[in-house]
Amino acid sequence: MQKKVIVLIDEYDVPLDKAYSNGYYEEMVEHLRGLFGEVLKTNPNLYFAVLTGCLRISKESIFTGINNFKVHTIMDASYDEYFGFTDQEVKQMLSDYHIETQYHVIKEWYDGYKFGKENIYCPWDVINYIADYLSDSEITPKLYWLNTSGNYIIRQLIKRSDANMREEIERLIAGKSIQKEIKTELTYKDLDIPEYGDTDTSRNNLWSILYTTGYLTTKSCDGKIYELIIPNREIHDIFVTQIKEWMQDTIIQGNLQKLKEFWQAIVEGNTSGFEQMFRNYLLKTISIRDTNAANNMKENFYHGLLLGILRGNDAWLIKSNKESGIGYADIILEIPDKKIGCVFEMKYAQDGNLEKSCDIALKQIENKNYTEILKENGMNQIYQYGVACYKKDCKIKKHNYVKMIEIKDSVTKIYRKPALYFIIVSFFLYSIHFFIYNRRNKKTRFSKEGDLRPMKKLALAQELKENAYPGRGIVIGRSKDGKKAVTAYFIMGRSENSRNRVFVEEGEGIRTQAFDPAKLEDPSLIIYAPVRVLGDETIVTNGDQTDTVYEGREKGLTFEESLRSREFEPDGPNYTPRISGLMKIKDGTFHYAMSILKSNNGNPESCNRFTYTYENPIAGEGRFIHTYMHDGNPLPSFEGEPKLVAIEEDIDDFTNILWNSLNDDNKVSLFVRYIDIATGEYETRIVNKNK
Repeated sequence: MQKKVIVLIDEYDVPLDKAYSNGYYEEMVEHLRGLFGEVLKTNPNLYFAVLTGCLRISKESIFTGINNFKVHTIMDASYDEYFGFTDQEVKQMLSDYHIETQYHVIKEWYDGYKFGKENIYCPWDVINYIADYLSDSEITPKLYWLNTSGNYIIRQLIKRSDANMREEIERLIAGKSIQKEIKTELTYKDLDIPEYGDTDTSRNNLWSILYTTGYLTTKSCDGKIYELIIPNREIHDIFVTQIKEWMQDTIIQGNLQKLKEFWQAIVEGNTSGFEQMFRNYLLKTISIRDTNAANNMKENFYHGLLLGILRGNDAWLIKSNKESGIGYADIILEIPDKKIGCVFEMKYAQDGNLEKSCDIALKQIENKNYTEILKENGMNQIYQYGVACYKKDCKIKKHNYVKMIEIKDSVTKIYRKPALYFIIVSFFLYSIHFFIYNRRNKKTRFSKEGDLRPMKKLALAQELKENAYPGRGIVIGRSKDGKKAVTAYFIMGRSENSRNRVFVEEGEGIRTQAFDPAKLEDPSLIIYAPVRVLGDETIVTNGDQTDTVYEGREKGLTFEESLRSREFEPDGPNYTPRISGLMKIKDGTFHYAMSILKSNNGNPESCNRFTYTYENPIAGEGRFIHTYMHDGNPLPSFEGEPKLVAIEEDIDDFTNILWNSLNDDNKVSLFVRYIDIATGEYETRIVNKNK
């Protein structure tokens, strides 16, 4: 008895991709049209056929005459759970292999795809990671997906990208979303072949290609308009390492002459030329919607634009948020061969008063002595640029560095005045006496769980300076003026793996990232999102329990209930405590809670849980909790209630105090955020030792 056959064709669009990239596209279209017509249309022995592909190539391309299709795309609910692994399936696989500890790693790196109504993991990634982990438990996550298909189309589209498209890519990398219309039926003529005309259309089609090929996924959908995001850590890294690189090549090649003129104006101190060219760049490249964010984020947006322009010159030394003087300058530039240095301080003119914002920026440079590092490095000519931006406009003002000989002359004139000289010397001697007296009378404070004695407010700087290794620490409190809710989080490291980290912004929060991916060993306890924001709540922790608290609060659980599923870290013999904080700012009120989960005096058989709540905290006061009492082997866990500490009024002063007080050898990264209790707007500072 003769039976009919089932035909399975996987990645039917790949031959067209190869033909397109190698110049025989029309020939391949004709060949496939005939082949598929014979197999799928006029074949009496065919029972049914299944075809899969990344691109749904429209019928007029290769499926002419074949009209009996049932199409199921990643947008459809039909068969949505079969496009990859579900969360439950991943958990079951990990349980079968007794490696449940790797769940959070796999979820961060390979989850996040939205198919129909299901959240889906990439199966290729999951299978490969589990296989590698079973062979080597110290394996780091890899970009398994990267080379599974060709990327010629995407690269060609990016080469023809405009400034708006590049800014949207930057927005995606920053953890934000974009809204685009998605086309499900395309031909290669619609994509990128120049001779076929409409460049704008081909550019817009890039988003459909990125979506259908897995570079992007949906967060929500309203008709034909899709809210697109990067699905996971793996794809994020691909965007950073590959797509951003392609765009940078395009920018440099297409605008090299304009860049040279821009750089020359800065070197010459030509403020008007610098201002005009930067304004033209804003007019041509950005949309007002690009700055639709909190005011501090608007400033960061323009900071990033200028930083990218400056970094195009390989002969220049560029530092962003560099420590200098008593603060952190936005951008510091050194031109070693010409002994020229520049300090750029960025401001967003909220009221449109660019002149005033420039003056504020220049005053900040002066007050915080941002030029100090340039003087130390031997720069003879130093330009201080105050850069103010508002929507698509800007204003730039400049001060020049006064040479040291002039300063010395001024001081000499002061010294010639006996009365003033006497006052200066007296103050100096009194300061020395005061310092010695306090050092002699300094007392050490000890505390235990359950100690009900009134807690003395401690100097945070002194606490940190006297402890070479507090590990990871969280500070939460209220600014001295009572207007800001304050939090800080720092990490330290003794091993090369721990020290190989930086903080980077991700959405409204931050995450840790390997500074040198090649040196990353075990990411399980060092790569995570320390800070996430859920509505009016800010979550700060020292591990991936940030996600646990976030998901728990989404489900209506309390802070303490959310952490019930977690314990201390499984890194014996230290068994590092999990410390967490939750800040809630609503309707002009501010409350917070802190938690520590730790072993029972080093015994992993028992987990001790402590939660502390602080309602309506006092202005100028905060609480400080850290993972270890001090350095040691094993490291002793933190003891007692979170320490009562003073909180500064100014974010830059507080950031500077914290960073400069941490042990120079062991400190890695610092995050500080000041949130306006009345408005919810915030300012953020990030300091990384690795540059």
